[in-house]
Amino acid sequence: MSYSASRTHSSASVTGLLHLLVQTTKHLHMFITSIIASAHTANQTLFLRAIRLSHSASTQLRCRMQSVFCNQTHS
Repeated sequence: MSYSASRTHSSASVTGLLHLLVQTTKHLHMFITSIIASAHTANQTLFLRAIRLSHSASTQLRCRMQSVFCNQTHS
């Protein structure tokens, strides 16, 4: 395999991995969102606050990963 073919294969692998990571964080985000929606009737407990913090973190991670993925595919 030539250097350029190897590099193209490596780039495709990285792109595939980034895509998988974006999908995983998207599913995690939806899961946490559903937990928050079902917990709205509950009292504001420490657990609920922790879930909201996780939701915020997953949102930030998802946005960053989508940004990286878009930059990776458009370059």
